[in-house]
Amino acid sequence: MSIGTAKITQAAINSTGSNKATLQAQQYAASEAELLRSTNYSDLKAQNKQSISDSGFQKEIVLSDETDLSGGLKKRDVTVNIYSNSESLPRATVNFIRYKAPSSSTISSKVFSIPKDGSVTYTLPGNVSHLSVLAITDFDTHGEGTRTNTVKIGGIGTLSMDSVTNKYGSKGHGWEFDTSQSASGDYKVSLAAGSTITISTSASSGAAITHTTVLLIMS
Repeated sequence: MSIGTAKITQAAINSTGSNKATLQAQQYAASEAELLRSTNYSDLKAQNKQSISDSGFQKEIVLSDETDLSGGLKKRDVTVNIYSNSESLPRATVNFIRYKAPSSSTISSKVFSIPKDGSVTYTLPGNVSHLSVLAITDFDTHGEGTRTNTVKIGGIGTLSMDSVTNKYGSKGHGWEFDTSQSASGDYKVSLAAGSTITISTSASSGAAITHTTVLLIMS
């Protein structure tokens, strides 16, 4: 009985240590992702595993090839992996997307930051025949499952974004979660100067969202 009790106690201690390490890894991943979001698009660089000073963890940054989107937009997928020094699989992974807007002066654009289940109304400064829309939702949901945020561009189109959180690893101690998801649309329209567009967001049950960024590119 004493041996059995000792094993149970040791297992509980190991589980507590594993959970603490996972939480620390998630914090490092979130912090690194926030730094990369504020880095100039042209300055983004991939990085092989590198030790995080005096932490017992390593970080890795993976960048996808650049992809051309509608309206002259460009994008790159960014992945941040945080490893415990003794493990081959990441303890935490954050995926998000960085975009580069077109620089042409002949294209006008407008950016909005919309809260969860919020809306904005925009008055067009000129006639618009072509509208490209990019929506980026920053989720703050770490519970296991799928959450959805829908953006409606009044009478023009609808964009949906899902955030999926999964456990992984033999003991289920690792978490992979999407903090930022995006969707884009390209529309031919006939909108006169002075007309308005209402953009609204609608989140599924249980979705924790910090905000949704919407970029309109008009020509």
